[in-house]
Amino acid sequence: MNHKITEKEKTVRDDRVAYIYLKLKDCKPSIFIEKLIKSLGITSESTARRVFNKIDKWSKFEKELFLAIYLPLKSDIEAVDEALGVKADKVSNEFKEEPTSEIEEADKLQKEIEELNEAIKESKIAIMEVCKERDDKDEEIRVLNLELQKYKNDLNSVLDDRQKLECLLSDNANEVELNPKYDSLYKVLLAAYNQASNGKGKERHQLNDDEPFENQKICEIARRLSVDYNLGQAVKKIYESKRLADGRDIAELYGAINYIAAAIIVKQENKNNDN
Repeated sequence: MNHKITEKEKTVRDDRVAYIYLKLKDCKPSIFIEKLIKSLGITSESTARRVFNKIDKWSKFEKELFLAIYLPLKSDIEAVDEALGVKADKVSNEFKEEPTSEIEEADKLQKEIEELNEAIKESKIAIMEVCKERDDKDEEIRVLNLELQKYKNDLNSVLDDRQKLECLLSDNANEVELNPKYDSLYKVLLAAYNQASNGKGKERHQLNDDEPFENQKICEIARRLSVDYNLGQAVKKIYESKRLADGRDIAELYGAINYIAAAIIVKQENKNNDN
């Protein structure tokens, strides 16, 4: 009947494998290290290979921290020294002699080793949690920066460009002058313009980037049916805005403004044609 090892035994086994692998991986092939671990009676070659794969995912800091804290067995140090060609009479400076005079002292040392291994395990978990929290914060900041940049590109840069607005609102017969006392109205009208030229309105009505506003469906339908169509759509959006929130209500009202603007364009065309 096979013995099922406990979690504590599994941790001790994996740490022994990790120590030998980290000491030899840069100068010995993996298959050599697997056979060495098997010959020491630590575990099978397949289990050693599984532990190798896990260790390869550690960061450089985790590997250095493990070797700095872990207290290896004398037999493991001797096996590593022999594999590296170190003379047998050379004592490793990372080895702390196991007491052999009394069983009680040996048990005490083994307990200390287990406590250190448990502390390493907890440290690894804490490091991973800190890294995950840092990555989450970085992603949150990245998303917020993207949203802020989009807001600036879509609205703020246009709102600050008064000269561009004067060109858009002028014709040969009548130049529009901006009055600072009406800045609030200016910003609403320009936000509606921005929705039509860059946002939802462009997606729904513009066939391609070269099609001007007066040739888009929002104006063409008014020509074919009546400006009453646009006025009806504007009323519909006004009523729909009452049941929306989170900025969608304001977006609907911008849409209503644009439908009314399209109706004005068509009515002006009809007036010019009559003349």
